[in-house]
Amino acid sequence: MEERRYETTLTISSLRSLLERRPTDLTASLQADPVPASGFAEFEAIGQVALNANGSYQIRGGKLRAGEQAFGLPSRLALRATSN
Repeated sequence: MEERRYETTLTISSLRSLLERRPTDLTASLQADPVPASGFAEFEAIGQVALNANGSYQIRGGKLRAGEQAFGLPSRLALRATSN
């Protein structure tokens, strides 16, 4: 069986700002070896994130990059974590 390696990185510019519900810059990246599909050796998401009073996270100005392809997220995207 072929060995697979994944490297992930998460960078938050200021954890204090996030905990105080103020927007902070966030970058998340993933690198895979071997490549799972052509053009997907690297994946990166960047944007500004804030914690809302209801426990959801709001992402502003978000961008996704997969290989050479870049995609913009809606100007305001809200994410909410739930448990089953």
